Amino acid sequence: TSATTQETIHNAVPPQITADNTVTPEPSAQIRIVTVFLAIWILGMMMLTVRYAYKHYQFRKYAKRFAKPCDKETYTIALDAASDMEIKNLKVITLPGIATPMMTGFRYPTIILPESTYGVAEMRLIIRHELTHFKRFDLVSKSLCLICRIVHWFNPFMKIITSHIDLVCELACDEAVILGENLDNRKLYCQSILSTVMAQSKTKSALQPVIASDFGNSKHDL
Repeated sequence: TSATTQETIHNAVPPQITADNTVTPEPSAQIRIVTVFLAIWILGMMMLTVRYAYKHYQFRKYAKRFAKPCDKETYTIALDAASDMEIKNLKVITLPGIATPMMTGFRYPTIILPESTYGVAEMRLIIRHELTHFKRFDLVSKSLCLICRIVHWFNPFMKIITSHIDLVCELACDEAVILGENLDNRKLYCQSILSTVMAQSKTKSALQPVIASDFGNSKHDL
């Protein structure tokens, strides 16, 4: 038993150079395979992180150059909605080249609107949609989903899971917005979503923040 235990301990010790400059046997093939897979996993995470960081940088650079403040009427509607939902320091801008309203910002929300023309009732519903995302910390959920995608980049099911989480957030937000609205406003809200999806299908631009809430879902989800 003693001899077997000593042999087991000896095999578990990593290779070292002894006093007479002789080298113990190389690591087992199993350890080398684990090391290779670990290196591939870390490399994949780094590449995906760089990709998302560059995409975020591109959008910020574009927005800094072409964004402009919204009109006074839209800003008044946004402030009224934010006041009702107890949200402070709201910023609203318009940005050419995008097809859907969206929102960014974890602490202070920034609503980004396309250059489309919306009616007063429609704009109120759209802004409430984006502020509901902020109030429910949906951007935090999206951030956690993004981290999971980076860490588990090799798992094909992770994209399906995180996409489903995004869809559930959108549907829950839609339900909260139309709750208590009359039939005409509900119809108007649905028409706004359909118009946004149609505009997205015609827009070839890939401008999109890495972490943001959108207005509307994909054609498949609808």
